[in-house]
Formats: sequence, structure tokens, C-alpha cells
Amino acid sequence: DYSNLILDPALDSFYMMDSVINKLPSMLEFAGQVRGKGAKALASKDINMKTNSDLKVLSHAIDTNFDALLAGFQTAYDTRDSLKKDLDGLRVDLVNKVEKFNKDLNNHVFINQDIEPMAFFSTGTDLINSADKLYMQSNKELSMILEERVAELEAKNLQLILESLAFAIFLGAIFMAFYHSVSGAVGSVVSQLKDIENQRDLSRDITIDTKDELSEI
Repeated sequence: DYSNLILDPALDSFYMMDSVINKLPSMLEFAGQVRGKGAKALASKDINMKTNSDLKVLSHAIDTNFDALLAGFQTAYDTRDSLKKDLDGLRVDLVNKVEKFNKDLNNHVFINQDIEPMAFFSTGTDLINSADKLYMQSNKELSMILEERVAELEAKNLQLILESLAFAIFLGAIFMAFYHSVSGAVGSVVSQLKDIENQRDLSRDITIDTKDELSEI
């Protein structure tokens, strides 16, 4: 998280992005498959070895994504306090729904097969609805974070433009002052040389009001 090797070094937006793009969509997909396969197997009263194996693989995928999701939310909370206030109620609700779904799956599908298909389907639907609510709110929070970051970058760019403009004006002022100083002295020399040429008075001194190298010349 602190190596700057992840896609986004801003941890709040990175983990919100990860939850919206990766973790929650994967959970929704796997939960939908477990809900459908489990309810179908219960209805047919035929939970064979292949069905059991498929359900366990999908259940493990749900748990893996869910654990990573919770860890990401905690990191995002630590980075931005406001996220916990806006998301934690939905996160807790999803935790409860996942625990209930896993309990029904383990105790009433894998072991006893003593739950009604529609009851198991309803538990899966509750999990999916809870995950969907968390997805929608996470997406909203991510949009707000990104808009805030865009505004900060625009402000920095504007500041950089103004600083560059001020520096250019400063350099221009220095150049104009130098040009005015030199051009005035050179113009005075040229004018006096023309007077000497016209008057043919080579004994005349050239005087200029400057203290730089031009006066030495």
C-alpha cells in the first residue's frame, strides 16, 4: 500500500475503485451462481458430488473476494474518515447477510439438505441486494473522491500557470530594463560620434551616463 507500486497511490480511491470494479461485481456473480445452483439442487433433491464441489468452489470465491473487500474498506477508512460514516452501515449489513448465507449453505445444503429451495434462494437474494446497495454507495463515494482530486489537480495546474506567467513577466521586465539601459547609452554614443564627424573635432570627449562596461569602452 505504501510502496507507490499500486495503480493509484491514493489508497482511498484505489480501494473504492477495486471494490466497485473487481470485488463487489465478482461477489454478486458468484453469489448469484450459488443461489441458483443451490436452489436447483435442493428442489431436485439431487446434491451429487459434482454439484457439491461446484458450490464449494463458488462459496470459496465469495469468501475470498469478501475478505479482500473488507480489508480494502478498512484501508480506505484509515485514509479517509468520511468513508466509514457513509459506508460502514452497508458494510455491516453485508457481513450479516454473508454469514447467514454461508450458514444456510454449510448447514442446510452441504450437510442436511433440510431447507426449502425458495428459503435458500431468498437468503441468496438478500445477500445480492445488500451487496448491490454497497456497490451503489461505493460507486457514489468513488465519484466524489475522483471529482475532488480532479478539482485539486486543476487548482494546482492553475497555480502553476500563474506562477509561470509571473516568472515570464519578471524575466520580461529584467530584459526591458537591460535593453533600455544599453540602448540609451548606445544611442548617446552614436549621437555624439555623429556630432564629432560633422564638426570634425577629434579632440572632443564622448561622455555617457553609465557605470557598466560600456563606459570603459
